[in-house]
Amino acid sequence: MAATARWLPTITRFGTLRLVGSRSLSTAPQLFSGHNRWSKIKHDKGKEDVSRNALVELANSFAERVQQAVRSKERSQWSRSIQEAVKKNGGDPTSNSELSTLMAQAKKAGLPKDLIERAIARGKGVSLSGDPLQTLTVEAMLPASVSTIIECQTDNKKRTLEDLRLLVKEAG
Repeated sequence: MAATARWLPTITRFGTLRLVGSRSLSTAPQLFSGHNRWSKIKHDKGKEDVSRNALVELANSFAERVQQAVRSKERSQWSRSIQEAVKKNGGDPTSNSELSTLMAQAKKAGLPKDLIERAIARGKGVSLSGDPLQTLTVEAMLPASVSTIIECQTDNKKRTLEDLRLLVKEAG
């Protein structure tokens, strides 16, 4: 039981407002107005958490894209080295020791088997479907008036031309 003093607003007969004190004895807990400081903080924190989660998700997706780019670059490097080994000494790993070691290292690095097979096929000059690769010859002017002739084999001329244009553009 708690005795509390309350000030009750009353209006006098002249229309003025005055506070009149009264004492009451109550056994019931005081009733609050239905909100407190935590309610306000909770709503503000909820908004902040949503925006923070969005930033974290954005950062995570960016990190995943960077990791995918790194993996793609590593895969293309492994693929090129396997192609070069096949062009030098043939596509049979039993007779080509360089190719067998590259294949073992690529498997340890996580290169999928189908990518290794594609690299071997390209090194032999055949696409994965068995069709012969097309030979492409491009003349390009590099900085300092250096002219170059680029010869390459591809299964897709348009893609290769686009890649070569990008390389020449980046060179100057």
